[in-house]
Amino acid sequence: MSQTSTSNTSSTSSAPASPLTASTSATPTTFKSGFVALIGRPSVGKSSLLNAILKKHVAITSKVSQTTRKRLRGILNLPDAQIIFVDVPGIHKPQDALGKNLNAQAFVEAQEADIVAYLLDATMPFGRGDAWVLKHLAPFTCRHEIPVILVITKADIADATIVEDQITSAHEAFREADAAFLQTIVVSAKTGFNVESLVQTLQEQLPQGPQWFSGDDSIDATQEDIAAEFIREQVLRSCKEELPHATAVLVDELVWRNKGLVHIEATIMVERKSQKAIIVGKGGEMIKRIGTAARRALEAYFDARVHLTLNVEVQKKWREDERILKQLGYME
Repeated sequence: MSQTSTSNTSSTSSAPASPLTASTSATPTTFKSGFVALIGRPSVGKSSLLNAILKKHVAITSKVSQTTRKRLRGILNLPDAQIIFVDVPGIHKPQDALGKNLNAQAFVEAQEADIVAYLLDATMPFGRGDAWVLKHLAPFTCRHEIPVILVITKADIADATIVEDQITSAHEAFREADAAFLQTIVVSAKTGFNVESLVQTLQEQLPQGPQWFSGDDSIDATQEDIAAEFIREQVLRSCKEELPHATAVLVDELVWRNKGLVHIEATIMVERKSQKAIIVGKGGEMIKRIGTAARRALEAYFDARVHLTLNVEVQKKWREDERILKQLGYME
């Protein structure tokens, strides 16, 4: 089953953005740069915070936990600094090979960062899972002297008592692991509350360094990866809890045509025939909805017309298949 979605809107763009590459241009001796890993459990708001910081929708979001599956680098260019935010999968108790690899990605990125921002959802009490993450985060952040900042998210819908309890519990759990937070900041990605203060704090802590990426860059990802994630975002939003983790998207072709037209063919992968039926929907209604929403999001991102074809394919137990996980970029 497939669905083709073609835009009628016009665009002035006729070529794809060039792939991101590290810049070797000289920078002033006072220039600061570095990598900030956004670490936390699923659904704490890492991707929403990244979008708020960059003031651009680059990381997909949904109410489904474990939405983020791949490391995504968002690049904030400031007059005297470049901050590379690394959005990683939420750390959770893994149930399959995919989950184990997602956890491994998160801890590797934290270990290689200049700063770790540990995020907690302000609407949820501090729990054993949070303490577990801090216990495993502490040894290598201490060993490599990586500063850790506690960031309490979703302040716009939080209860003040829970926030205070969270802060106290988080500091106690980190101290039990012989570590300490450098600072605590309460933010809201939705309203922008304290987002600029967080950026300023991070900039102050960054070391002097080069401009790693071009000043025009805002994201370090291939166009194929962006397209796949934007399509998966619409699957999650449209199907909600019916297909929480059994779906993946592989872009089979992405080609720029004349007059600013991007031709994209992609496969939505599921594990069972019943899941395929949900995505296709009665009379193809669901796949049409997904395709239309994904096309609009991609047109806004690429600033071009998009011709999108979606196919749905059943791949049994793909989350345990190393070959497929590598093909999807979830495993090296």
